[in-house]
Amino acid sequence: MSRTWTLIFFIITGLWCSSPPQASAKIYRLGFPTDYSAPTYHTLLTALEKKNFKIGDNLKIVTIDLSRFQTEAEKENIRRNIAENCDLFFTTGDSLKVVYEIKVSSPLLFLSLAEPSTLLPASMQKNATGFYRGTRKDILQKSIQLLPEHLRKKIGMLSFHGAQITQLYPSYKKICAEMGSELSLKEYNGSNDISRVMREFKGEGVTGILIFPPAIKPGDLPELIKWQMRLKLPLIGQTRPHILQGVLGGPTIDTKLLPANLADYAAKILHGRNPGQLPVKFFSPQYIVNLKTANTLEIDIPKEIIEQTEIVGLTEAAIEKKPEQLYLVPGTYVIGAPNNIAKNIYKEAIQDLGRAGYVEGKNLQTISFDLSKITTPREIETLTETLNRETDLIFSSGNTLQTITSLKNLNRPICFVATKETAATIPANQKNMCTGIIRASFASLIERSRLMMHGATRIGMLGRTKSKLPQMIQRYKEIALSQGATMSSRLFSTKEEIGQIMREMQQENDFILLFSPGITQEDLAEIVKWQNKLLFPVLGQMQHQIEAGVLGGSVIDNNKVAPKLAEYFIKILEGRHPSKLPYYYYPAQYMINLKAADILNQQFPPEVSAHAEIIR
Repeated sequence: MSRTWTLIFFIITGLWCSSPPQASAKIYRLGFPTDYSAPTYHTLLTALEKKNFKIGDNLKIVTIDLSRFQTEAEKENIRRNIAENCDLFFTTGDSLKVVYEIKVSSPLLFLSLAEPSTLLPASMQKNATGFYRGTRKDILQKSIQLLPEHLRKKIGMLSFHGAQITQLYPSYKKICAEMGSELSLKEYNGSNDISRVMREFKGEGVTGILIFPPAIKPGDLPELIKWQMRLKLPLIGQTRPHILQGVLGGPTIDTKLLPANLADYAAKILHGRNPGQLPVKFFSPQYIVNLKTANTLEIDIPKEIIEQTEIVGLTEAAIEKKPEQLYLVPGTYVIGAPNNIAKNIYKEAIQDLGRAGYVEGKNLQTISFDLSKITTPREIETLTETLNRETDLIFSSGNTLQTITSLKNLNRPICFVATKETAATIPANQKNMCTGIIRASFASLIERSRLMMHGATRIGMLGRTKSKLPQMIQRYKEIALSQGATMSSRLFSTKEEIGQIMREMQQENDFILLFSPGITQEDLAEIVKWQNKLLFPVLGQMQHQIEAGVLGGSVIDNNKVAPKLAEYFIKILEGRHPSKLPYYYYPAQYMINLKAADILNQQFPPEVSAHAEIIR
């Protein structure tokens, strides 16, 4: 390589790092082919970030030109380039054959179809490992079998002009013939040419078109999907993003499990593990179907396919997936939570975890513990030991956070949803083990609640007897007083007491503000009944309370907070330290139950109603 090309090479590779690394940190060098563009490379980098390998921080991408390897001198130059500049070289597909021919001796990780030409040579088994994703024949057969039997006779294959897949057309055609299907190939020149080839396919009686990633440019997909719908000519793909955008479906590799496995191997090798100690693994392609597209095209997916597929693009005709068909993250995980937490957000976060592969009752266990009975030093020590031994993560809402973080020897990550005031009580020795979602402060809650009620000054707070309201009410009274308001509180132990207590509160207060912890759906139903009977407004702090019939409130939106909470759960379960996850500050929003407002004849100030979400 000339001095000029050497200079250019290092300039290009250096640009991958957005900021210079710290001198004290080790920089890991990951090699890619210069023409890497397949989604796999980018999903690998995303998965590596979850393992604390980040470009511009401790990870550098080094691109290696594999195009010139005809002579022994050129092969030796590539071998030396990889050896001197890469701690690990990763490649896919056709580039893997080149690497084999060059006989790279550096650590190698690969992803490829399981074909004779891509099987790992014996001479490289000590320095290479990777993943195979099925055979070309298997993928092609599964692609065609996605269609009902009467639509399998004549299949098209589409490719932009000059794509390498055209070289494989004869082998694809032979496989199709063995299945009793006729395969024809057409090339297009840019997105403006797509309508022509799609019409030609339709005119020739083609009933399904194969679009494989290397043969389709990403920017052409919207045009392809448009003509798929217009001509009712289904497209069959191989990648999840294509199917999510509107392609009918196809056999794909698991885009969650495979990147995680690739990143796991890459991290181990970068940390010094010999690739030969990591077994080569095989991934079978799994079906994904876009049900909305199937309904639009009026295509009945064969029953045997539906039973083993992941459904996306769900409509009212959606098919419920059975639990045993869900994707599962490898391993077993345990999340612990006090039995008196705010359960709605927690429950929704656990459901979101299930959609990400952490399925309760499968590879995820949730356990609860009772903090109210932990009083003696021995009981505290026993609970701490149990949580350290049995849980991977602890969740807390604001009413229990102070108690949990006071367990001095607790060493489990803690993820919470709490007010700013409550989060400020976390002891210094526990701060690094905690992260979570900060909701609006109590001062802000009182201010916004009073604004909803036109500046009303007499606030009554209603809560459960076993809640922490008695310990907190003095602080709440001080906050209310600082805003020119007064606050009193009442407690109930059974729902039968609610009616009488609300009658008495109506004589002393302008409205009720619920203290959420411990209040059940049955309690809410009784509170709403007496709110409407007495025409005495009740404001809540949680979305589900307004949905149950409470007049309104300044609330956090479960639909936004629960996914964020699940995201933090996943990152911690994947190994991210809580101190690496900054607190997420979620602003409260106004929510109004229109039916309750009509019953109570309640009007709201314009600055509230203009920004409120309306529950009808």
